Parts: sequence; C-alpha cells; structure tokens
Amino acid sequence: MNAIPNPKHRAMIAMMYGSGLRVSEVVSLKVGDINLSRNRIHVCQSKNLKDRITVLSSLLTDYLKLITENRQPKEFLFLTQSGKKYSSRTLQTIFKRALSVSGVPFAATCHTLRHSFATSLLENGVDIRVIQAQLGHSNIKTTMLYTQITSVIEDSLHFPL
Repeated sequence: MNAIPNPKHRAMIAMMYGSGLRVSEVVSLKVGDINLSRNRIHVCQSKNLKDRITVLSSLLTDYLKLITENRQPKEFLFLTQSGKKYSSRTLQTIFKRALSVSGVPFAATCHTLRHSFATSLLENGVDIRVIQAQLGHSNIKTTMLYTQITSVIEDSLHFPL
C-alpha cells in the first residue's frame, strides 16, 4: 500500500483486500453503494447479476467521507482526473506497478487480494457460509478454493491517508 502514492488508488486497492471486491466491482461502485455509518458496501449487479452486501474497512471511512461529500448517490465513487469511470485495466496496472515498486518477491494479481480477504476471514474464525455470502459465491466449493490461498500481501496492507 505504501508503494501507491495516490490516495484514491490506495483506497481502490485497499477495498479489494478489505472488502473482497473484484476489480470490476471497485470501478463500478457508486457513491450510494457505500454506507459509512454501518461500514458496509452494497455490491450491485455484479458477476451473474447478483447483489450482495460486504464489509467496508473502517480504515477507509475518513477518506471516503472526504470524497463523497456533496456528491450524488448515482455518481461513480472513484473518478479519473477527467471525471470518468476508471477502467478495470487501469486499476490492474496500478496494482501491478505498486507490486513491482514494493519489491514483493512473488507474482500476484488484483484477484489475489480477493483470495487473501477470504483467507483472512477464515483464519479469524469467520464461518465459511458468511465468507461465501460476502464473496457472492453460489457454490460453497468455490469459497473453499478461495480460502486455500494465503499471501504475504496482507501483512503489508494498511491505509495511511
């Protein structure tokens, strides 16, 4: 996280790990999808057109309050400098660049963060069915595959403003 100088980019990457979001879900979030008072994210019409609720790290609350102030619920949460929605490819490039700069000695992708989210929850005693719901999986076997992969990335994740 420290290898990402832009706070908006850091927040997007932190949401993938801290909320188990897919790249496409992060870039598609709307201001109204964020519930700061309950630390929840409503993921709308994601893979297989499913909606779900997942957690929002309290470490992001102050930053998200700052960027959502005076914004409309239907606006994309994260906007480029030109006021457009980020592309998934741009977010993947941000992550890849940060991974390279950080010196992490193994290959990882944005999706690795989603696996790490699931594994971290499991290691902290969260029931596999709760994890399944937060990830939006129909089949528990998919969730079980996710929780078999651990990563040292999670050891370095925190969100300094």
